[in-house]
Amino acid sequence: MRKTVLSLLCALSLLLTLTSCGKEPEAAQSPQSVLEAAGGLSAEETLLTVDGREVAAWQYLYWLAEVTDGIRSYYEGAQKPLDWSEPLEDGTLGDYAKDQALKSAALYATVETWAQRCGCALTEADRSAIAADWAARVKENGGEESYLTLLAQKGLDRAGAEHLAQVHYLYLKLCQLAARPDGPLWAGEEELAAFFQDSGYLTVDLILVPKTAGADASALDTCRQKAAGLFSQLNQSGDVTADFAALRAGTAVAAQYPKTLLPGDGTLPEPFAQAAAGLSPGQLSGILEAEEGYGILLRLPDDPQAVRQDFLDRQLQTEAETAPVEVTERYQALDTAAFCAGLDQARAALRRTP
Repeated sequence: MRKTVLSLLCALSLLLTLTSCGKEPEAAQSPQSVLEAAGGLSAEETLLTVDGREVAAWQYLYWLAEVTDGIRSYYEGAQKPLDWSEPLEDGTLGDYAKDQALKSAALYATVETWAQRCGCALTEADRSAIAADWAARVKENGGEESYLTLLAQKGLDRAGAEHLAQVHYLYLKLCQLAARPDGPLWAGEEELAAFFQDSGYLTVDLILVPKTAGADASALDTCRQKAAGLFSQLNQSGDVTADFAALRAGTAVAAQYPKTLLPGDGTLPEPFAQAAAGLSPGQLSGILEAEEGYGILLRLPDDPQAVRQDFLDRQLQTEAETAPVEVTERYQALDTAAFCAGLDQARAALRRTP
């Protein structure tokens, strides 16, 4: 499926989850971080508001660092010169980076606003899970001191990292509410079906005969013949759906299908995705070939229930994109190129610190 809100929040949870010590996290308070040094801002000063919710400078600058690090990595890998003043359709490359960081900050603020609106709060079970995650991260990174040093390179102290991680848990609570028929975020059947169809989702089953790396022509022909044999069995079936599932059980994708997806979202190899988009419910594809192997697709009836979380994600993203945002003069004056130069200097200084 498409990239969801969960993919953004869960990635941060794995990196940043910290123990909450049995109480609500306090606002981030720390000596000057690499983000403050790079942006020339105080961590706690309000840099913008999203639908009235204040976003502190450190929260926005964290995302700006993530975005610019990603852009710089891309340009370096492509061996292209990086110029933050490079003109794009709606401004410069530096403006684009600021806007992308703003979208991430707005999404986080929107999750917090929705959680507050729905009465979501962390429970003791949540805190126990947070503590367990923190212990695992500390162990993986060689102890608490080295882990906090890693976070410091990202401009985060314990309180700031904890705040980001806990938003993930608030998001999961919103997902739980969306899955409850009596909950305030429950989507009705008609609403969900309309979202499914309008978005272009498909529910498909797949049988894949994988190609062996380095296989010669004879081995590839054997794989192709195996796929042809499976296809022949399906063509003679009196119950294609049941027999398809039975045949899939012995293939490389046995546990991954059936699946609801968006063609072109990367779930299927491109030739498979193109074929899936042209199928009607109940229709089989022919034998398809991709780098991964030889496959057969079966289009299944629509399964709107499978996109319930995606529907919530779309609502959150739409509200984050349309929420009234007010930025301060300090935000407007923030220069991406200067921020990146300052970030590099601050990180280098931190690495030199005993």
